[in-house]
Amino acid sequence: MPIFESIEERRLAIFVCSGSEGQLNLVDFKIFYSLFSTCRLHNVNPEKWLMHFFENANGTPKDKLHLLLPQNYAVVPNQQ
Repeated sequence: MPIFESIEERRLAIFVCSGSEGQLNLVDFKIFYSLFSTCRLHNVNPEKWLMHFFENANGTPKDKLHLLLPQNYAVVPNQQ
């Protein structure tokens, strides 16, 4: 199975995993690889999910942050 199925996923991974000097941050890469894989598993567009996450993360209480994970994004109406 390819690491990223689309150009968008590759670009997104490069964007979120680049350090201040453009170097790959392996820990961040592993986290986002896992999240993108979860998106793929649940048929969620990773770019749309990531935008949804960033738009809602600050206003979400800590005990509700799990609701912003990709597997829960799939059940939110009109998000796909």
